[in-house]
Amino acid sequence: MQKLLILCGPTGIGKTALSLEVAEKMGAEIIGADSQTVLKDFNIGTAKPSSEEQERVPHHLLDVVCFNEVFDAVSFVKLADEAIAAVRSKNKIPLICGGSGLYLKALVYGLMEAPKRDVGFRKALEERIEQEGLQNLYQELQTIDAFRAAQIHPHDALRIIRALELHHLSGQKPSALSSAHQFREKRYETLKIGLRLPLEELYARINARVIKMLEAGWLTEVQGLLTKGYDLLYSKTQALGYKTLALHLEGKISLEQAIKQIQKETRHYAKRQMTWFRADPEIVWFHPQAVGEILEKINFFLATFLESRR
Repeated sequence: MQKLLILCGPTGIGKTALSLEVAEKMGAEIIGADSQTVLKDFNIGTAKPSSEEQERVPHHLLDVVCFNEVFDAVSFVKLADEAIAAVRSKNKIPLICGGSGLYLKALVYGLMEAPKRDVGFRKALEERIEQEGLQNLYQELQTIDAFRAAQIHPHDALRIIRALELHHLSGQKPSALSSAHQFREKRYETLKIGLRLPLEELYARINARVIKMLEAGWLTEVQGLLTKGYDLLYSKTQALGYKTLALHLEGKISLEQAIKQIQKETRHYAKRQMTWFRADPEIVWFHPQAVGEILEKINFFLATFLESRR
């Protein structure tokens, strides 16, 4: 079984900086496992690696999805498998790095075929969103399956609709259905390096990062997307923070209100990510600055890398 190195953790924890350092030292290329950085044109607010960082180490699975294009765990696994094979063909080590727990789980264990889509039911939900707003559907999902709802951002219409559709098609909780369908056989032998910090420290880093993103031109990026015709207010695709900044640019909230809201939403998102990762007993946890310990662990794991690749 092929070995696979995974670096995971919540947003704002420092995965990008560590992945670059590890990749340079190990001769690796980075494969993103993030539901936000796959989006084309969404750069600063998704904390996508900069052009300079991408020049330091080759990156894969960035900018692969157009706005409002459906992209799910199945899509991710297909592209990730292709990227892993491409990296190995160059005699390099694939380093999976990201915060999307479902993507990582699907990559390692595979997904059984999920129930097909119900076009009529989905259309009815979309009409309800237009008439009632997305919040009502999210609250409905919380009632049906609080666990699955906690894994989805309240503005993520695509995943909320799919979760309600799964319940409609199967009569089961989406989380239970996912558990029943997600595992076939383990596809890779993995070392999962997880990064964590005390919650207060993580939240402080998140708050500061939002300010840095704005200083880096995030507001200008959002204005450019609106100018191009991107519907950031009502689209099913909701990258974290973009709707809030669009509301500010339309004069509906102040910049101060927008900043506080984005910081709050990002903290909640990070908390949901940690809830997911803490449930995975395979993750070995480290402080983001414990580079020496992490490299030692990786070196031990990859000791038979050449043999496993053959």
